[in-house]
Amino acid sequence: MKNHQNHKRLSQWAYDQTTIARQQEMLSGRLKKNFRRFQKIFKPQRIQSFRIYDRDIPEIRATIDWYHGKVLIGEFTREQTTGNEWLKAMGHATAKAL
Repeated sequence: MKNHQNHKRLSQWAYDQTTIARQQEMLSGRLKKNFRRFQKIFKPQRIQSFRIYDRDIPEIRATIDWYHGKVLIGEFTREQTTGNEWLKAMGHATAKAL
């Protein structure tokens, strides 16, 4: 019974729109900062592929890579983010930031 209650609580958290919106803002801010910093370093060297984000924020377990102007988002699966809603939201945050 206790496991069922924990799973139910995690499922509710996973789709809490306030939490997702907060994570989108955190991710967007981090991506903007990282991208500006990496562009300054890599552009003069003509490096066009690099990792912008690598699980820097504990709640956002993902990696985001920049490949010649295209973005690849990889999610580390966990119960809190089961489902496409979270990943789509983080994709929108990435598009907003870049």
